[in-house]
Amino acid sequence: MAHRAQQCLGRQRNCLWLCSCCILSLASQVNVANGCIVFETFPAGFAVNIRILASTVAYYESNGTLYIDERSWGYTCRRTSHVGTIDQGWSLLFRGSQPKPLPLEGSKICTRVNHEFMLSIFQGIESWRTEEAGLLTIWQPAPFLLSAAANALIELKQGPAPFIVFHIRGGDKYVEDLHLHRKSATPKALVEAFQKMQPSLQGGSCLLIGDDSSLILEAQELAQTKLGCHVMTRGAQTGVLLAT
Repeated sequence: MAHRAQQCLGRQRNCLWLCSCCILSLASQVNVANGCIVFETFPAGFAVNIRILASTVAYYESNGTLYIDERSWGYTCRRTSHVGTIDQGWSLLFRGSQPKPLPLEGSKICTRVNHEFMLSIFQGIESWRTEEAGLLTIWQPAPFLLSAAANALIELKQGPAPFIVFHIRGGDKYVEDLHLHRKSATPKALVEAFQKMQPSLQGGSCLLIGDDSSLILEAQELAQTKLGCHVMTRGAQTGVLLAT
């Protein structure tokens, strides 16, 4: 524990960093059932699940094997194998050493942690520091995902410059907005905000990213009429880059 604290202090000497490191040092002494921890995903956005999972890995890395319960993970791919057709999420998309897919048997003896527990631990702490440590372990995309990203970049280069990217929030963001008593920006607000920042820019390529097809279509029409750009997006079912 003392050695771990010295490593933390050696990296950066400030109060918040020390607080984060002390929490992680103490966590290495936590007694968990049978050296087995299960992180329960929850029905929210991709990024917030990733952030809390990364913190969980950093927090519990010295306590044994970390498994992931994907039943509430909203981002899945359908896979067909000799056992039939199943929907897989994290364990199909990422191949890091942790977390591991949850075994069908024996998980009842594990210590289970969820987002509410992890958020209570890191309340008031610069949690991104622990997230950064955990991401080094978990962010190992599967080969097919890296290949898809590389192909998308090749396709994107075929569009006319400059490139304008809009992140259209929707889908599961509605649930988060209700919980946090806020409202995400609409496609109209995003396009108009860009026009104010770059009033003379017309043409180029607009890349629309989001998981709500109705909002993507709304943003597409606005981008074409107000910015005159070549719109590029991804098919929700095929993942193929589409140009309109």
